[in-house]
Amino acid sequence: MVTHSHFRFSHGGHVVGRVSLQVACAGTPSALPAWVRGAVAVAWPALKPFQNTPWHVGVQMTNAAAAQAANVQFRSKDYVPDVLSFPLWEGGYAGDILLCWPTLKAAAQAQGKPLKAHVQHLVIHSLLHVAGYDHQTPTQARSMEALETKLLAVLGWPDPYIIG
Repeated sequence: MVTHSHFRFSHGGHVVGRVSLQVACAGTPSALPAWVRGAVAVAWPALKPFQNTPWHVGVQMTNAAAAQAANVQFRSKDYVPDVLSFPLWEGGYAGDILLCWPTLKAAAQAQGKPLKAHVQHLVIHSLLHVAGYDHQTPTQARSMEALETKLLAVLGWPDPYIIG
């Protein structure tokens, strides 16, 4: 069963952003939409591209087969990712985020992290990619990880890059 949630984000009494969440896999917690909304609410005000124009982001939670197919099609990589980000910034559409439920759930368990923390980390990580951040060089990685850590701290989560 596929479920849809829609969130609006306002500033100064005006809607400045929207998120469409589609959950297309079984076994996700009923609190998932609130987790996604909370992560976006913390992140978007800190990201300049989201402040310059009304924006819309699509978020999809999917299964392993769909995530792997997207990874092959769009990245030419044949494995199941935990998350894929697709920046676009056309006509107010900022981009898409694809999360793979089984992969991210297994990673959270393996790392001993609360599932909510890991979901929120991946949503924030993806929003940073949509905003133009990357981690291809050590300098880029340090900058992106520092901002992720700062935003996750607002949500009450510890540094996600310290595992143990």
